[in-house]
Amino acid sequence: MTSDRPFQEQTTTIPSPSDLRQIKEAVRELRAASPRSVLADLVEDKIRAIEGWHPMTPLPLPAKQTRWISQ
Repeated sequence: MTSDRPFQEQTTTIPSPSDLRQIKEAVRELRAASPRSVLADLVEDKIRAIEGWHPMTPLPLPAKQTRWISQ
């Protein structure tokens, strides 16, 4: 998919500690309801990136992972 909009620099907004606690609690609830949740996996990866971020370094890019979903 392509966009006709000009390239815009992406800005990063770090959630407040209170917001981060709420996100973690929501992920815990999601994980309790659905232990193999792909969404919870993605959010947990982002949380680790945010918690490991230092103001002088860019946010790390997530490693490419292939995940097969079977039912």
